[in-house]
Amino acid sequence: MSTTSSNPPPVQCSEVRFAEVDFPGVIQSRLVIEYSDGLKIIVGSHNDLHLAADLISELRRRQRKGGRK
Repeated sequence: MSTTSSNPPPVQCSEVRFAEVDFPGVIQSRLVIEYSDGLKIIVGSHNDLHLAADLISELRRRQRKGGRK
């Protein structure tokens, strides 16, 4: 476990956009949520929104705790 006294700066959402993502045999518009540290969440369908929301909530929870589980 790290004993550093400084926490990294919060990661900010830098962009939310629709983009065409090329998967083998399928070209479809997807929702892309991009964060300032380069993390991208690609939401493929309405059914995936709940999973993306859970992931974002968990990332925020860990950030508030300083990156610890």
